[in-house]
Amino acid sequence: MSVQARADDGSGLALFADELAAARIGAGLSQAELAEQISYSASAIAMIEQRRRTPQADIARRLDDALHTFGTFARLQRHAGNSPLPSWFRPFADIEATATQLRSWEPMVVPGLLQTEAYARALLGAQPNTTEDELEERVTARMARQAILERAEPPVVWVLMDEAVLHRPVGGSKGWVRCGLAGSHLR
Repeated sequence: MSVQARADDGSGLALFADELAAARIGAGLSQAELAEQISYSASAIAMIEQRRRTPQADIARRLDDALHTFGTFARLQRHAGNSPLPSWFRPFADIEATATQLRSWEPMVVPGLLQTEAYARALLGAQPNTTEDELEERVTARMARQAILERAEPPVVWVLMDEAVLHRPVGGSKGWVRCGLAGSHLR
């Protein structure tokens, strides 16, 4: 995926990553040199610039100090984690949106792309410290991914999963849900 394609998603994390790379390059620093100045690892800087890690307040503060950006990164950091998709998944979501073929191996759960709303809600609601609003955002984002299955030329989707996934109830005390497979998308 190109840097331009990543920048076009409009997320707070993409903006933070782009501004960090621009400020770092403008200061004439490599990722390693900047990392040394702020007492972080070069891989942490790289992962933020690649949108694979959401920056925390401490690193944003240190970046502002090192790059003399007067609170810019502290302000951007507050918006960097606002996407309902986890940071590790965002690059894959970009690929998934334009793919012609997807392959997945899921031994324990129904893949997110094929989950029903009730199943997704049961799984995502089991994450600790999740508010109702966060749960709604995450479920909506997961269901929105299924739009690729409705487009004129949907991707071919290959999924390998354990048969027990189809029989395993999820949901715990919030109510059991069986087989979260969105069958309307299957052929």
